[in-house]
Amino acid sequence: METGYLTLDQAHQFVQECEENGTFIYGIERFLCKDGMNIPDLDGIADFSSLPLHQVSKSISASKDFLALFGDSSQERFKVVY
Repeated sequence: METGYLTLDQAHQFVQECEENGTFIYGIERFLCKDGMNIPDLDGIADFSSLPLHQVSKSISASKDFLALFGDSSQERFKVVY
């Protein structure tokens, strides 16, 4: 499953909810909103699917680290795959 488009704050909140619920995060994709469209940022893709499913805490930690790289644009959106 994946979320809809989230702001950075919403993405942080969703990752926190996943941590509280023990939900594994498979990856996160970053998009930039331009001219009313969400354009994929090919340098803003994180894939945690190679982690063993029982390592929820590593997927959460990696998600937080990934999101910490961003925040310089109000036009950013994120989708979280869980």
